[in-house]
Amino acid sequence: MGVKTVKPPIRAATATTSKQGRQLCDKYTLLVGKEREVFQSLLAFDTASLPLMQAIVNGTLTLYLYENLFPNRKKAIAVHRILSPWKENRVRLQDLIIDPVPVCLSVIQGNNKFIDFDITPLVQEWHSGTAANLGILLKPADNSYSKQSGISGFCSRNCCNSLCWPALHISFIDYSPAQNCNPTLEFDCRVSTGSVVQTACTLNVLQYMYTYFVINTGKSGALIALQISPDGINWITEGELNSIRPGETKPLIPNSIAKYARLVFQSDESGQSASLAICVRGYLA
Repeated sequence: MGVKTVKPPIRAATATTSKQGRQLCDKYTLLVGKEREVFQSLLAFDTASLPLMQAIVNGTLTLYLYENLFPNRKKAIAVHRILSPWKENRVRLQDLIIDPVPVCLSVIQGNNKFIDFDITPLVQEWHSGTAANLGILLKPADNSYSKQSGISGFCSRNCCNSLCWPALHISFIDYSPAQNCNPTLEFDCRVSTGSVVQTACTLNVLQYMYTYFVINTGKSGALIALQISPDGINWITEGELNSIRPGETKPLIPNSIAKYARLVFQSDESGQSASLAICVRGYLA
């Protein structure tokens, strides 16, 4: 199993149909929303360096939300595939062609936090060559923004803090023979929960007897469950989401044999975030 982070984007820009509105945009900010004009943002990532013979199992776009005029109001942002070429320093929305069907929708609320967008199907198509990688467009979802909702601002690639740059996190299955020679399975990672269900990295566990150990290192509760899959595409959740309290450690053991496994997790309470340490230990069956 491999994980690659593509950061920063090779191009990033904010665009609107109004010349006056464009004067509000700067290279440090990606704006999405509606004031007098509708603001939309464009991003392009270089995915050419991904290993050709791997299977993409997850692609997550992560943006840092640092400007939100009305943080208590829920607003939906849609991610669309861009179908026509564009230039970073001269974007004309009226000339841009996008897929009218969004790749995904994410509801944002609050401020000064990371927001994730699951664009896995699109990354898979870029990797397989079935779709041209011309980037993505972020725009208000239909009827989700009004003039009173204001504009949401995300850090662009020119932000002074590189931790806040837009990033594309890609997980892929490693089919190399060397993976199958390891007598033990040892994997560790840390994740943060949110209001929606998220997934950790997918592991190839077919040859192992293994256990997932989840440690809640945060100050809020979380919900966790183990998922298994025969092919890395179709997933089965083993039981219900289980509660894990701050400071608690829980083991998760599969009930069925499958090739792939991963942890799913979510915040126990809306608006709260928990930090989880995931430790997977196994040996050759």
